[in-house]
Amino acid sequence: AELLAQLPTPGEVELETIASADWAVDRSGLVNLAHPAAEAAGLQDGDEPIRIFFHVIRHPTQGTFIVDTGVETALRDAPERSAVSGLVRSAMHLEKLKVKAPLGEWVTKEKLAGVFLTHLHVDHVTGMRDVPNDVPVYTGPGEAAATGLMSAIVRSTTDRALEGKAPLREWQFRNDESGQFDGVLDVFGDGSVWALW
Repeated sequence: AELLAQLPTPGEVELETIASADWAVDRSGLVNLAHPAAEAAGLQDGDEPIRIFFHVIRHPTQGTFIVDTGVETALRDAPERSAVSGLVRSAMHLEKLKVKAPLGEWVTKEKLAGVFLTHLHVDHVTGMRDVPNDVPVYTGPGEAAATGLMSAIVRSTTDRALEGKAPLREWQFRNDESGQFDGVLDVFGDGSVWALW
């Protein structure tokens, strides 16, 4: 209710979205093409264009934060030295990745107060190596302990991306009494930025 009440009120927070890279992945790696809905829609395998972003939040008193991390500079300049492991690198078809604005170039221009990771998939954490080691990193509950096939496959890449960084801080969402969301969090405590779980 607090979040919905705040939406029509202009805030003091600035938001900038930066397209870090353009990429393409096999559609069959994103959706089950044998699912009846996919078949009914006539979906076929082929390249699915994906844009990898990071978002900049500038709060007037709390500082500058990013949501997700785009891609690291090494993915453009020296992919073999990037956090992305050889197995994951080959599966990702990095030849289809066109780096436009790596996080490393942006982070030299602004002091970063924190990183908010929506989740720990490779396309959300690949810029972490460009983040200074002392910058706080926040994520949702249980994200670091997530299990499953995808987590197992990319774990080494995620571990390398986060190596030497500040420990992950898990956000503590509160229940949404209306039931619209699994949880809500007033990130700065002033109603300016909300995280939804």
